[in-house]
Amino acid sequence: MPDYDAFLLVSFGGPEGPGDVMPFLRNVTRGRGIPDERLAAVAEHYYAVGGVSPINQQCRDLIEALREQFPAAGLDLPIYWGNRNWDPYLTGTVATMAADGVQRAVAFVTSAYSSFSSCRQYLDDLDRARAAVGPGAPRIDKVRRYFNHPGFIEPFAEGTRAALDQLPAAGRDLVPARKPKPNEPGVNDPAFGVLVTVTSVPTPYSACSTVPWAFLTPADAAVTVITRPTPRASPSAMKMAWRMRRRSSRRR
Repeated sequence: MPDYDAFLLVSFGGPEGPGDVMPFLRNVTRGRGIPDERLAAVAEHYYAVGGVSPINQQCRDLIEALREQFPAAGLDLPIYWGNRNWDPYLTGTVATMAADGVQRAVAFVTSAYSSFSSCRQYLDDLDRARAAVGPGAPRIDKVRRYFNHPGFIEPFAEGTRAALDQLPAAGRDLVPARKPKPNEPGVNDPAFGVLVTVTSVPTPYSACSTVPWAFLTPADAAVTVITRPTPRASPSAMKMAWRMRRRSSRRR
C-alpha cells in the first residue's frame, strides 16, 4: 500500500442558506447555457427545505467520525475536505495541502457510483485542482467506485428491512407503481434485489411516481427502494437501473 500522508474527502457541495442557492446552481451548471429562469425553478425545490442542502453537514459529521475512528484503525492522517461546487472548494483545499507539505493523499469521494458525473468528473476535478496549484501540489489517489462494496450495500439493506418492519403487515408486500410491461427487465427476476436511486435535487414524492416497482420511503428524501434484498443484482436488474438513471437525468 502506498505511503499516504493525508486523507482528502471530496464531495459535491451544496447551499447552506437561501442566499446560496442560485450561486450554487450557477456553479453546478456553469458552461452549459442553462437560463436563469430554469435555475430559478430548480431553486424552488431548495427553498422548500429552507435553502439548505444536508450534504455539507453530512461531510462535517463524516469527518468527525473519521477523526474518532482513524486511531483505532492505526491511521494517523490529517483530514482535508474539498467540494466541486461550493465552499470549501477543492482547489483551495489542495492549495492548503500543498502549503502543509502533503506529498501523497488518498481521496474518498462521497459519490459511490460509476458514471461521468459520479466518477470521471471528480478525477477531472482533482486534476484541475492540482494543475491550478502547480508543481507543489500533492499526488492524489482516488479510491475505487464502491457502489457494489458490501460496506456500502449492507446499511441500505438493513435500513430497508427496518423501515419495512415499521409498516403494518398489510403494507409490507410491495407492488408496482405502474403495471410492468411484458418481459420488462427485472420483472419476475428471482435475483432482482434492492435498488436505490438518488438525486442531488430535493424532489417531491410525486416526481417518482413513474418509476417502476417504486416503494417510496416515509423519510423526507428523494430515495426509491426497489423490492427485496438479495446478495447481488442480476444483469437484467442492472440494465433496468441504467435505464432508470437515464430517465431521471432527462427529467432534470
